[in-house]
Amino acid sequence: MNANRYRRAVAWIILPWLAACTMAGDTAGEAYDGRWPVTSMTRDAECAGLVRGEFVVVEGTVSGQVTHSTEGSFTVSGRVNADGRFQDVQAGGTAVDVTVDGHLTGDAGVGTWRTRDCSGTWSARRAR
Repeated sequence: MNANRYRRAVAWIILPWLAACTMAGDTAGEAYDGRWPVTSMTRDAECAGLVRGEFVVVEGTVSGQVTHSTEGSFTVSGRVNADGRFQDVQAGGTAVDVTVDGHLTGDAGVGTWRTRDCSGTWSARRAR
C-alpha cells in the first residue's frame, strides 16, 4: 500500500516536470519559425550565378525552394536546432545535391553551401 502511494506521489511530481520540459523544447524549436528569403553567392567562377528563394521554418523543420540563375530549382529540407544551427539541411536539384551549413540568430541567418564542384555563401533575413 505504501509503495503505491509512493509511486503516485512520484508520478504527480515527475509528470508535470516532463510536460514542462517537452513544452520548453517545442518553444525553443519555434524561435526561428517563419519565412526566410535567401540569397547566395558562389565562390567559384565555373558555377557563377545568383541563387534566390525562400525557406520556411516550422517547429524546427526547414523546407523551401531556391532557384539558381543557370542551374534551375532546388528543394531545401532539414532541421534547425534550438540554438539556431542547421542540422542535416540539404538542397537537391535535378542533377546536383547541395550540403548547406549555417545558423540563424534572431532575424538573420548566414552560412555556406557546397556541391561536389562548387561552393558559396548564403544569407537570409526573416520576413516580418
